[in-house]
Amino acid sequence: MDKHTKPAVAARRLAHAALARRIADERAMRSWSLAELSQRSGVSRAMLSKVERSEASPTATVLMRIAAAFETTLADLLSEKASAPRHLSRDEQPTWMDPASGYRRRQIYLSASLPLELVEVVLPPGAAISAPASAYALIRQVLWVLEGKVVIDEGGTHCARDWR
Repeated sequence: MDKHTKPAVAARRLAHAALARRIADERAMRSWSLAELSQRSGVSRAMLSKVERSEASPTATVLMRIAAAFETTLADLLSEKASAPRHLSRDEQPTWMDPASGYRRRQIYLSASLPLELVEVVLPPGAAISAPASAYALIRQVLWVLEGKVVIDEGGTHCARDWR
């Protein structure tokens, strides 16, 4: 490991542990058992237990299911609670990566007082992300593709566009 890799690995571990604590805290705040969160999210108790103990890295799909069960957004689940919007430098902006697909998500802006968030998502070529419909119950999205091709399948209706 070189001098640049060690800090990045350490930062990912800290973020992973913070996410695990956040999920456990959200569940405890509601007085839910693992079984209840499992039933509400559609994620197995075993996976939820591993996530809360930082023994497994949840995929984007799993996190979206957990966020929907908590009736919150993925951004809220991944971010620290803040009472006022903060303008963070690029290095301070929270980043999360899906271990299965390589989907990388950077929270550029999030405000507790405004129903607005700005997120940069980078998908590796060929990556596929499956999001449950419940993940969109609390948000509206605008997709700005800078390059590549995106295929959106919404209930069997396909929309594809190549931005090359």
